Amino acid sequence: MTLTSHVKLTYFNIGTRGIAEPIKLLLQDSETSHEYTRVELDEWPKGKTEFIEKGLIFGTVPFVELDGKYLGASVPLMRLLSKKLGGKYQGSTDEEEYLVDMIADFCIDWRGDISRATFIKDTREKYITEQKPKHQGRFEQAYGLNDGPYLLGQKISYADFIVYHNIVKDGQRTQGLEQYPNLAKFVKAFEERPNLKEYVATYPEVPDYNV
Repeated sequence: MTLTSHVKLTYFNIGTRGIAEPIKLLLQDSETSHEYTRVELDEWPKGKTEFIEKGLIFGTVPFVELDGKYLGASVPLMRLLSKKLGGKYQGSTDEEEYLVDMIADFCIDWRGDISRATFIKDTREKYITEQKPKHQGRFEQAYGLNDGPYLLGQKISYADFIVYHNIVKDGQRTQGLEQYPNLAKFVKAFEERPNLKEYVATYPEVPDYNV
């Protein structure tokens, strides 16, 4: 099932490293008609007033325009889009829904640690030696629960897009997952998806904190 409405996604002009990118991946994978507008960081404080007046709660990015409504917050947006797509990227049972939501929430912790390592140099060594192995160990375990390659087994979920993007941000989409075979299997399957293969091939191969 695909969305019949055109989706307009807006986020900062920072390439593919921002929190809107998993949304972009989901739209791309589902063949949803969409456009991706990137705004400059220094322009948004003034520009957001217009969108708040149109109904964008809190005036934050990323947001999407869908059926005349302005909807923000990255993870809730992915849940909403999954529902709009007929549950294509959701679990089939309450327990599967719980697992998908849990992994998506834990991704926020992982991404936060990556961001601190990127912008606060003094935290980088601790991230690489302590926090990164902790996060990857957790997700390695999670991706072994249903015999992969995806979190739910053969069915992809919206959380998979977020996990993949965190792996990209860690600079490990092409290397460094040798001790995490479940994550390596997941990345390989994800990057072979027909609607994503060409797009993700352009992703950087170095961690955010080494750029």
